[in-house]
Amino acid sequence: MADRDGGSRGSHRPKANAHALASSATERPPGAANAGPWRRLRTLGDAMIGTILRSIERIAALPPQWAERDRGRRHLREMSDYMLRDLGLSRADVERESSQWFWRK
Repeated sequence: MADRDGGSRGSHRPKANAHALASSATERPPGAANAGPWRRLRTLGDAMIGTILRSIERIAALPPQWAERDRGRRHLREMSDYMLRDLGLSRADVERESSQWFWRK
């Protein structure tokens, strides 16, 4: 007895088993057999470069912050007692603040 496509019932294309499908989905190009470890190293290297760049950005932002703190403390020292009272500060508060090193908050 023949089925619709003209072949016999028992003749059909063999189905690919699950193992063959899984292996074909994960095939790598020639020479890429050890790409996994290198891919991990590249990803790790990218992460390290990102960390280094963020650290450099933070370090580069420090001198302007220090300069701003120094300007602010100098400006406080130059204010009159009347202006300091208006801000709710005393001369002792200003002396304590201005005696700090520029890198301290």
